Amino acid sequence: MRRAARLLHSARRALGILAVTVALAPAALAGPEAAPASVQWNDDDGSVVARVLVNAPVDDVRRAIAEVQHTPSGNVLELRFRPDGDCQSVFRKTRGVWDPLIMQTRLCPTQQGWREQLVSSDDYSVYDAEWVVRSLGDTQTDVQVRVRTSVNLSVPSFLLKRGMVDGMQHTLSNVLKRLVAPRAAASE
Repeated sequence: MRRAARLLHSARRALGILAVTVALAPAALAGPEAAPASVQWNDDDGSVVARVLVNAPVDDVRRAIAEVQHTPSGNVLELRFRPDGDCQSVFRKTRGVWDPLIMQTRLCPTQQGWREQLVSSDDYSVYDAEWVVRSLGDTQTDVQVRVRTSVNLSVPSFLLKRGMVDGMQHTLSNVLKRLVAPRAAASE
């Protein structure tokens, strides 16, 4: 009986991990503001890698990414940022299927973007996300994102892969929406 209860609890937590993975992982841009995105699973290190060319100036793209990073999605119950030197300490409490999932990360600027790494969590053993944002001229920006996640629970790899790829697409879609909204308002 105890073993069955532990297995059920692990299955519930695993489903919650998938929900938070979709909420946290970055995503692919589509539409008139971007070239088709490439989103791929890398079996070598268990990461999802996305690359997209955006028809917008690099400063606009960086601003949109920062706004998305600081805005809770539907699955994020609590999101707090605290200065930590040149970086930010990030606390996320995310909706799981039965139990909330909690993660503490550190988000730091890099020469070409940002890097966010896991500081502590009972649910994740690895969370490492890196955004590389490079100008390709006055009106085009190259965005590359790599997210690597490893959970402390048994989750079928195909579910983790699917959640990571879907999360990547969802997040970058939100970035595109942020880029399009100011232009649409300006043209009205």
